[in-house]
Amino acid sequence: MKQVYVVAGTVKGYYHLMQYVEDITGHPQQVCIEKRLEIIQFFEKYGKEATEIAYKKKRSTIFLWKQKLKKAGGKLSALAPWTEHLKTSGTE
Repeated sequence: MKQVYVVAGTVKGYYHLMQYVEDITGHPQQVCIEKRLEIIQFFEKYGKEATEIAYKKKRSTIFLWKQKLKKAGGKLSALAPWTEHLKTSGTE
């Protein structure tokens, strides 16, 4: 079972943590969301250069993910990649 960690300071208490974890449980993009969280944590711990080498992600991308997470109030589903097919209305 993979553990999910939330950025420190965004969640207080077990009840709130479970709300955030429940937010992505069963989410179609759960694997991608967890990977992005992992990259953010790696960036915080090891810095820009190590992250670019290990994950091939730039600082601007990581800051964009952190900004999305902050704007969503810490909801992990904000890290899900946006796809074009969700935008289409079905009428062509």
